[in-house]
Amino acid sequence: MQIALLAFIVPILCGAPASAQNSTAGNEQADALDWSIYTPSQLASIQLALSVDGYYTGDIDGVTGSQTRNGIRSYLTSIGEPPADELTEAQLNVLLDDFNQRYGSSGIAGFHHRIAGLHALIPTALVAFDGAMGPFVTFRSINQSGIRIALMSLEGDQEDFGALYQSLLAEFKADARQGMLSPTEFSFSNGADGKFTYARARYRFGRIWGMLVQRPLAQGPEGMNFFRALARSVTAIQPEEGSQFSKPADASPATKLQQHFFPAKPDRSFSGFFVDDQGTAVTSANLASGCSSLRIDNRYEVSVLALDTAADLALLAPRQRLYPFRSARISNRAPPANAQVWLGGFSHGGLLGQPTVSVGRASSSQLEGDETLSFLLEVDAMEGDAGGPIVDRFGNVAGMLLPRSAAGSKLPQGMEAATNADAIRRFLRTHDIALGEGGFGIPMTGDELFRAASEIPLLITCRLPEAGGEDDT
Repeated sequence: MQIALLAFIVPILCGAPASAQNSTAGNEQADALDWSIYTPSQLASIQLALSVDGYYTGDIDGVTGSQTRNGIRSYLTSIGEPPADELTEAQLNVLLDDFNQRYGSSGIAGFHHRIAGLHALIPTALVAFDGAMGPFVTFRSINQSGIRIALMSLEGDQEDFGALYQSLLAEFKADARQGMLSPTEFSFSNGADGKFTYARARYRFGRIWGMLVQRPLAQGPEGMNFFRALARSVTAIQPEEGSQFSKPADASPATKLQQHFFPAKPDRSFSGFFVDDQGTAVTSANLASGCSSLRIDNRYEVSVLALDTAADLALLAPRQRLYPFRSARISNRAPPANAQVWLGGFSHGGLLGQPTVSVGRASSSQLEGDETLSFLLEVDAMEGDAGGPIVDRFGNVAGMLLPRSAAGSKLPQGMEAATNADAIRRFLRTHDIALGEGGFGIPMTGDELFRAASEIPLLITCRLPEAGGEDDT
């Protein structure tokens, strides 16, 4: 799942800018570089390179001051150079080359979330943006890295700050000997349940912000200085006007964070898709019915607003507003016979950490008795894809894949059934959901369609009632 963000790339410098290189050409002893030629992003990269080996211990904010100068002096002393407040071009290149050799493959990028009011450096080759639900912005593991990251943004006073520290220690099985608490900062690290956890947060003027990182214990302690340094890159910025992101009203922050890192195993999982910018979603009524709890991505609780059993549609509403990165545009018509379609879904119940995309073809046949509600398609689908979007060549959602249990014996051999776009539109209009209807302009390229079909699907998880329990959805 993806929920709204604005991100920009912060390059890790490979050398000094050309203007700096020109200024030192021909000199036997290169002059110190002029910091004014660097952007804040470039300065933040230099601070990060100084931080991973402990030379710089301040915030990674792209602002040079006494701590940055002290870090440079410590670094120069360690490599046998005379201590100074600034680096030469050659010294900077040595520093950055060493950093890039060790950490350049992590894909460090600047992440800016205006609704949460946060900016941070994120290793985009190790984690991918996962979701934003106050007070946390979360990132899931990719490329088998085993890394998970959560950024936090809360409003509160110093008492709240201390309470958050104590509750995080308890939730992640740490104790005070493994942490540090001051009036304006806390941090702790701990190894438990096969995971190494590190957290750091700051408090100032009624705002609490920070980062929590987890990685497998099996990876050893090497490299944790890199993540400790990244945690110092989190900066509080002015959130978007009217944002309630930092004012969560439900579960305690520590409990919600624990649910992100250690979600309960669901009884079943399937797919769905957002249909508006409030986080309202659609999935299969057949699969959503009978659950004691439903979650998006096994973390964000949702309730069933409405069911249409004839069309096998369920309307889900989050218990706290979500901020979708991409909601579905509903097509104005069914795909013509033999037209290519793209199915997006969580085929393996989220085990892969991201949806899969299958290319299929719409059939000229229809499901017997449901001609006005559904259409058939030839596509290689799995059980977890049910409820997922069928995307047409314009990037619009032309249908929702039905579970085979809903199609029953009427489903021809080698075919899958989908609720059509007309039925989805009528269902949404009946319940006053503003439609993002799709048009028919220029068809998308194959890469664009693959991206659309992989960005729209949601993982929906279901916990069934325990014996003697009641359905509370």
